[in-house]
Amino acid sequence: MKIRIRFIISFIILLLSEIAIGKWGRGFVRGFVGDVLVIPTIYMLLRATFFGKDSIFSVYVLPFLCYYLGWWAEILQAIGILDILGIKRDSILAIMLGGHFDWFDILAYLLGLYAIGIFLAFESKGISTILLKRQ
Repeated sequence: MKIRIRFIISFIILLLSEIAIGKWGRGFVRGFVGDVLVIPTIYMLLRATFFGKDSIFSVYVLPFLCYYLGWWAEILQAIGILDILGIKRDSILAIMLGGHFDWFDILAYLLGLYAIGIFLAFESKGISTILLKRQ
């Protein structure tokens, strides 16, 4: 349970950041930074609820699954899934899926994947070990 607390707290912080960006963010922050944070937010939620224990899956596979989930959202946007399913553009589901395909979102998701990697590096080595490494 102790391990999951870190992921729960991280998820809550990221989720509140996403909500703040969605409500008050404009331009680059809303259009790009919010997309960067989506992938780590999903990862922290999954680690907090299902995959708390460090394992090969949760450390090496789950981050990429979260990244590819972003790809799928973009693919669904590219085919116009909202129009196909008749989902109103102002609904919660439409906001979660996004409105239109954008290649910069793929780049943002990749940066989110790197953010997960940085988090895992700090988690496994400890921040002080990485920042104050003796040679």
